[in-house]
Amino acid sequence: MAGLAGQNCDQPSGDNPRTVTIRANHPHHQLDGSQLTLRRPIYNERTFSQKYPPQQKSSKSAKDKLRGTFSSDKWNLQTLKNFFYGIVPIAYWLPRYQIKSDLFEDCLAGLTVGVLRIPHGMAHAVLATLPPVYGLYTNIFPQLIYAVFGTSRHVSIGTMAVISIMVGDAVEKAYQNIYGDEIKMNHPPEDEETERARIASTLALMVGLIQFLMCLLRVGIITNYLPEPLVRGFTTGAACHVFSSQFNHLFGIELDRYIGPFSLIKTYKPFLLNLGLTNPTTLLISFSALLILIFVKEFQDCIRDRFKWQLPVEMLVVVLGTLFSHLFNFEDKKVAVVGQIPNGSCLHSELHTFFLQPFIVTNDVITLSYIACRSNVHSARTACHSVYREIPLTVTGMLFGSHYVGALRGMFRQLTDIKKLWKYSKIDMTIWVVTFVFTVLMGLDIGLAIGIGYSIFTVILRSQWPQSCMLGQFGETGLYGDMKMFPDAKCIPGIKIFRIQSPLFFANAAYLKKALVLPSLLSTVVQPAEQNQTKEHSRNIDNLHRYTSLESTVGHNSNDVMLNHVIAHDSNHHSVETAIGDSNDRSDGCLLRTLIVDMSGVSFVDTVALNTLESIAQDYLAANAKVYLAECRSNVKHMLFTSGLVKSIDLEHIFLSVHDAVLHSQSMRVTNQAKSLDPEHPLTIEEFEVADSAC
Repeated sequence: MAGLAGQNCDQPSGDNPRTVTIRANHPHHQLDGSQLTLRRPIYNERTFSQKYPPQQKSSKSAKDKLRGTFSSDKWNLQTLKNFFYGIVPIAYWLPRYQIKSDLFEDCLAGLTVGVLRIPHGMAHAVLATLPPVYGLYTNIFPQLIYAVFGTSRHVSIGTMAVISIMVGDAVEKAYQNIYGDEIKMNHPPEDEETERARIASTLALMVGLIQFLMCLLRVGIITNYLPEPLVRGFTTGAACHVFSSQFNHLFGIELDRYIGPFSLIKTYKPFLLNLGLTNPTTLLISFSALLILIFVKEFQDCIRDRFKWQLPVEMLVVVLGTLFSHLFNFEDKKVAVVGQIPNGSCLHSELHTFFLQPFIVTNDVITLSYIACRSNVHSARTACHSVYREIPLTVTGMLFGSHYVGALRGMFRQLTDIKKLWKYSKIDMTIWVVTFVFTVLMGLDIGLAIGIGYSIFTVILRSQWPQSCMLGQFGETGLYGDMKMFPDAKCIPGIKIFRIQSPLFFANAAYLKKALVLPSLLSTVVQPAEQNQTKEHSRNIDNLHRYTSLESTVGHNSNDVMLNHVIAHDSNHHSVETAIGDSNDRSDGCLLRTLIVDMSGVSFVDTVALNTLESIAQDYLAANAKVYLAECRSNVKHMLFTSGLVKSIDLEHIFLSVHDAVLHSQSMRVTNQAKSLDPEHPLTIEEFEVADSAC
């Protein structure tokens, strides 16, 4: 009945004594005569299931399910083929590939991505404290493996900045632990690059095994619990680490690499002290390349909708830098160059066994395996297989730094998320800020762990103190809304409508009990004076007829009530702005006879919450008041039936909608008043206020 503005009622037919007919005109469509006419009985759970019986679900035993899984009818040839295609998708799509229509565009796309991957991979290898050539290696084999086993035609598998810097931290820590004494004695290992590659290979193998185990156990679903603010805050904090790690390349300053908590602060101190040692040639080349990258990228973003092709500016910068380095002999000007890519294969025949045992329990591999589950094969960056022959490469190192800083512009733009999240959700904003701050200060692994812990903590807070409100009726519409948010939503005399917008379980059961506490059960309850009871009761009768006009005919059964329902509008009707028990309630002293709990926002309930609901229902019943449930979901109703709560809350007290529950409550009040002119006085709003303030 959304959008109703006015109601007119017809006399109900005698076939159904509890039928309500409502005709409503929409105020915005009065010119074209649009209107809504609704005529149906007041449905509770019992009457609705009798008229429209639900289909019973057939439940199979575990034995039957297991037998059906391995039945011969299910495992036929086509099923086996589909199973194989699911494991090796290339066997399905390659024979069906349209060469004439797709080959040219796919080759063009592959060439474009490949050109971009070359500088990306080399720069990422530098972040991982490995020679740039390993970036080329690891951009070859992941692509080939994903082409065979991958399922997406649009995913480009390769290296990643966050993974690279975390690999670099892990490799640096392990290298210091293994060769720390030799380094202090100025006797480093003969081939430092090979030792670092062995450590990184061992790390890649361990992460791959953990990732494979997580795949078998189907625990990748845990990444669904990483909210977007956490991920964006973490990547922005990681961008700060990546940016700071490029100072030595951008300025030509020799800086030590720091790992662990406060490593970023430790990096900035020697950088500022040695800023006077900047190499002018390196600074000029790096900032020139940086300006070119940023200008071209920003220009391409502006014309992206008009032009399909993108200029591979990263590759052009690397090619031009290599050319100028060779022509002008930058190496003689103390500009760092990469050197040459070795020919042949660098496949290591053994892993670092000394490194394998202590590294299993470090935080780095735990964090890397967790991210690897999210990033698929990004951890393959240390695969050391070479298919290249000798390639002369005298590209300057500061070009990698310029390329990296230019690529971080998108991550730094995520700082504007704070303003957006503050407007939409302050809790999400705190998740972003906490993750970002601790990632910057404490490092990537600790920052990610703290961010995840804080995110889970916010979920606990939200569930323990869920959103709830008291509902009032919008004039004559039969619609209901939060009385704090909508001043026009008015309290219905004698009826409280409480809505909870959260699952009900053990964590928030105490909150539900406190929100729906009945003041007559408290230790301090002020009873009205005997001489005022008759006067107060007369006023309640007047209020009842002022807001609700009900013509009732009472038969032998109290449920046989014929209603002609008209909700009249009264501008003097005060709204109740707070939940039950709030000392700011305002009313005319009408009797509190019915509590309606709107369950539309409750997705599930557990046994603790069910016991709490049962206790609340019994307390209200003892005070001569009733508890109705409205708009329960199917799984919630199943829990109500199986738990035995229907013994305290009868099926006739579970309604399909809040409006059905309100109409039923009003009909019962008229029936009781027709039976007796002096009904029992259960509770008044004034008593409620005094009792609550006394608590």
